[in-house]
Amino acid sequence: MNKAKLICSYARGKNILDIGCSGYDNVHSLHHQMEKILGKWITGIDSVNGEVVDFVCDVNNDMSWLGDNFFDTIILSETIEHIGNPFKLIRECHRVLRKNGRIIITTPNACSIFQVLTSDKSQDMFLFNKQQLEKALKKGGFVIVKSKYYNNFFSKNPFLMLSCWLIPSFIPKLRQTLFIAGEK
Repeated sequence: MNKAKLICSYARGKNILDIGCSGYDNVHSLHHQMEKILGKWITGIDSVNGEVVDFVCDVNNDMSWLGDNFFDTIILSETIEHIGNPFKLIRECHRVLRKNGRIIITTPNACSIFQVLTSDKSQDMFLFNKQQLEKALKKGGFVIVKSKYYNNFFSKNPFLMLSCWLIPSFIPKLRQTLFIAGEK
């Protein structure tokens, strides 16, 4: 299952917020894929302007302008690792989600073989392993609905491909990415 389908399978409701949405601003972006799958508009927030960005906002600083109990689902795909205080962001997401609302997070797995074999972590402020992210969500008031490891890695380097696909297929906790869905 691709990432957009996985995320959409846990999304609910009509008011969906995608924080950090501008990663790939083109028709093949995750944001566009999710809108197509769900058949509805998804509100996009990012710190930089882009095609799918509805509001430019640095969520590191302030999300108080978002109303309480407004969104049904909040998506943080490959975003939380770039946040200076991810625990504050999780609490803010809890505040703006409606009762039974969902938070869906994908993020690099700090324990993945990819993280061990590569050294470029310059863009990441905070990396989680599965247990740390589950604990952060629980502490932020969420109940874990689904938590899993998955791979979405491709490289032209045969050693990295073999290491990042073959080995994690036998040892899931070494897979590249975490997927976690929580419910308020």
